[in-house]
Amino acid sequence: MTPENSELLRLASDPNLYISRLSFREEFGIVRQVHEETYLNSPFMDDMRMIGVEPGEERYSLSQLIEATGEPKPSLWLFHIGHTGSTALSRALSASSSLLPVREPQILNL
Repeated sequence: MTPENSELLRLASDPNLYISRLSFREEFGIVRQVHEETYLNSPFMDDMRMIGVEPGEERYSLSQLIEATGEPKPSLWLFHIGHTGSTALSRALSASSSLLPVREPQILNL
């Protein structure tokens, strides 16, 4: 990794760096700077509905993103397919625990 890509070194450990888009066909990913409030206040984590996102984004090759994230670390995931109450559920989880819900991230729509 080059010095100008130093944010990639923090990608796997810093939730303020958010991979907002991936293209496997064109082999790139878009990384945006977000804040905890973005996760908490945005109804969905897609480009149209994220609240409080820093201007600008960085484009990286998939190989750079894979190298930067390294081995996966243990994490907890809760997926559900309900169309009613999902935002309320994720807000309740974030208010009552140290969890950081990510509501409908755009990269799941590949």
